[in-house]
Amino acid sequence: MGEVVPDDFISRSVVSRLQGRRLTDMEIVNICTTFLTGGQETTTNMLSNMLWRLLERRELWEQLQADPSLSKIAVEESLRFDPPVLAHFRTSLHPVEMHGHQLPDHAKLMFSIAGANRDPERFSDPDTFRLDRKRSEVGKHLSFGDGIHFCMGAPVARLEGHIALAALIERFPKLRLDGESERIDTWMYWGRKSLPVRWD
Repeated sequence: MGEVVPDDFISRSVVSRLQGRRLTDMEIVNICTTFLTGGQETTTNMLSNMLWRLLERRELWEQLQADPSLSKIAVEESLRFDPPVLAHFRTSLHPVEMHGHQLPDHAKLMFSIAGANRDPERFSDPDTFRLDRKRSEVGKHLSFGDGIHFCMGAPVARLEGHIALAALIERFPKLRLDGESERIDTWMYWGRKSLPVRWD
């Protein structure tokens, strides 16, 4: 079967056992695909969405320049307002009732992360991107999931967002939009295919 590389998730998953059985090739492929899209696609979308919103409303960019400590709030607000993944799917394991509706076993369910992140019962002024959001609301979005489905890459993604934004504010204070941005062509992900910018 080959040698297991120390601290390598893929080679470990090839030889590991889950409930007494080895993972199938398809399970390993699915795990690797999840890591690839979760580690690249979503981060790219988060960064492009965040920059787009901050430059679209110039006063937000200027607020960040005046107070760079707001960059952590900007990252969380971007994740809430423009989640890189708009929805996820789950499969019911048995018949269940939800909100007065019966769902059979093996029903495919889609839940909207974008909708949950704009819930007016959870967020004040949910349809506005705000750097002065109440402390009790910051980071309460579902863009990284919840419970056993919480994204294991969340700390890295947050750090990437904070570092990238801090570097852009410092190096390109006069950064501005230079034309229309174009959205990526998919219904499940939310990000920019192009984001023309310029600086002096």
